[in-house]
Amino acid sequence: METETKETEVEKIEESAPEEEPQEAPNLAVEARKAAEELKKENERMEKNLKKQELLIAEQALAGKSVGGGSPKEPEQTPEEFANSFAEKGINPLNP
Repeated sequence: METETKETEVEKIEESAPEEEPQEAPNLAVEARKAAEELKKENERMEKNLKKQELLIAEQALAGKSVGGGSPKEPEQTPEEFANSFAEKGINPLNP
């Protein structure tokens, strides 16, 4: 008798529950295409950011100078300027 009441209770519950409309199964191909497009866009954005980062690191390494942050060279002196520098200092290069 108990089994009969349980069965009837289950039937009543099933009958009273509203029927769900069958949902369409998601189209996996469409979802895969969308995911691939999103990944492609994200990869392009990451590539642009990576190039910007590489440029920034290179600029920092060069310290904003085209010679790579080395010390600047002194301008070369002409022979007259070289001789005058000794004369200004009071040094005679011919007398040791």
